[in-house]
Amino acid sequence: MKWVCLMANMMVPGVGSMIAKRYVAGAIQAVGSVIAFVMVGYCFSEFYAAMKDYSEKRDFHRMQVNSEIEISDSQGNRFKGICRDLSATGMQLYVEQAVNVGEELHTVLHSSSDQFPPLETVCEVIRCEPEGDGFLLGTNISEVTR
Repeated sequence: MKWVCLMANMMVPGVGSMIAKRYVAGAIQAVGSVIAFVMVGYCFSEFYAAMKDYSEKRDFHRMQVNSEIEISDSQGNRFKGICRDLSATGMQLYVEQAVNVGEELHTVLHSSSDQFPPLETVCEVIRCEPEGDGFLLGTNISEVTR
């Protein structure tokens, strides 16, 4: 652009400075706008990536259930609990007695409709924490038997 201004000044004095004032300022504004647009786009992409990472830590979404569930442990003890939530790979159960981490449980979650069979699973306890008058179990479903 500089050589265009010099050439224009040689042919008609003052034209080069007019070109510089009109087009160089516009070019600087355009470059600044492009840089700002790229920076804003980058910030949004980083924000979206951070939010995506946070919200998608789990591979499967949890479904709130809050239904009674029948449970039996490896010693054959049977008890009832509340299935608070369910995902494709695990369940959160509320029970009255503590269960050892690593314990294998067999569960039967009955459907609210007779048109659907109960969900029967084999799962492993990965967490047992006190909750109110009972315990909250985190389980991994290792097998769906029915």
